[in-house]
Amino acid sequence: ATANIYSFHISPNLAKAIRELIDHYPKNLQDIFSEFLFYIYTGRSLYEFLFLLLSGFFRKESYENLETKTIEARIVKAGSNMHFLGPNLLFFINFQEVLNMNTQKYYTNWAFRAGQELKKLYNENESTQKKLEPLTYRLLEAVRRKDKEYFIHNLIRAYLEVEKEIPFFFKEALDDKNFSMIAYAFLIGLNSEEKSKEEQSKEGQATDEGENSESA
Repeated sequence: ATANIYSFHISPNLAKAIRELIDHYPKNLQDIFSEFLFYIYTGRSLYEFLFLLLSGFFRKESYENLETKTIEARIVKAGSNMHFLGPNLLFFINFQEVLNMNTQKYYTNWAFRAGQELKKLYNENESTQKKLEPLTYRLLEAVRRKDKEYFIHNLIRAYLEVEKEIPFFFKEALDDKNFSMIAYAFLIGLNSEEKSKEEQSKEGQATDEGENSESA
């Protein structure tokens, strides 16, 4: 994955992100590594990259016959080919936050785990389980629009549904610099699957590698 990544003049922040995190690039997304490089070298946000991936994953049927003639289409197609979401996708959040010089990256793990925990609560009974997919689409729309109020509104409704308090750190999502980091990590956690290490190694990095990338 590291071949030719130092071929161009790059900023100190980008050099730092590459040095610390590039070894944790998701193994199951090697087919779009060139697209990832295009994004970071041209200064495009990896949250846009991540949105395309998640759109492909959540709307697989819509993109079944998608032609991959553009960079964006190839990213969407890669998302539609993913079988599950896991912590390895936090790589893109961690990488972007190094570029953003955000020192509060620990919110990423907190939000991811909060998403996992809420999913477990929703899956405890059939009436709430069927509400998980509509919630996911509303949250995805909120992050697309960067609409903090709509995101928090749906978050409040989601936790009221299972009669639980909203984790305290979500107030940080109201801060522009933290919104995408927290929102995307939560959305990934909310739709993640519990997989064995053997299964994860076939499609991406194992859970412990994903978490190590954040602490790097």
